[in-house]
Amino acid sequence: MTDGITPLYEVRILSMPIEKFAEIAIDGAVWLTGEYLSQARKINSRFFLNPAYIHKPRHREVAIGALDRANQHLRHRIFVEGFRKLPESGTHGTFEDLLTTHGEMLDEAFRTEWERRLGRKMQFSRLLS
Repeated sequence: MTDGITPLYEVRILSMPIEKFAEIAIDGAVWLTGEYLSQARKINSRFFLNPAYIHKPRHREVAIGALDRANQHLRHRIFVEGFRKLPESGTHGTFEDLLTTHGEMLDEAFRTEWERRLGRKMQFSRLLS
């Protein structure tokens, strides 16, 4: 800037659309939940995420059902953890920044993508609130 005034924020272009972050987070949450379900029967054992099942999560349908039964706040927290537990792909830093700076937009992207995946139509009352 020629007038010497520093900007209030750093302009940042996302490496991908926010909707793509939501898709990846939901995929990660389904994998994370499936891994938990597959290992829950083992008493007194450590929980290890097996990356071999990232693209084909174990107990996928049961995991989706469990996530659907969770309240929205908990489900979104699991989506976030699902993204965080995925192997580093160069987007984790941007995702963390999104959580801090655009959390509401990310929550809306989570809601929209989750409803789309379940084949539900968004209710107008939700959109207006």
